[in-house]
Amino acid sequence: MKPRIAGAAALAAVLFAATMAVADAPKPTQAEARAKIEADILARAQAKCAKDGKVALAKHVNNAVLYSCVSADDPEYKAQESAKATH
Repeated sequence: MKPRIAGAAALAAVLFAATMAVADAPKPTQAEARAKIEADILARAQAKCAKDGKVALAKHVNNAVLYSCVSADDPEYKAQESAKATH
């Protein structure tokens, strides 16, 4: 077998094995998937706001969460953080 063909065959075998491993992984529940997505979005919002020296404020509007960048001294942000601390 030529080296290039052998390399391609080896790569195909690795990709097939990886695909099978992913297929066997347990599927998250809808709630778990939604929580993961929301956590990822929050992390991105926090990183974006941090570039400007601000923090991310979450607001729930029409079954959606909207993030805005505010000062850490913002009263709404302080209230949001206080509510997190009590839960």
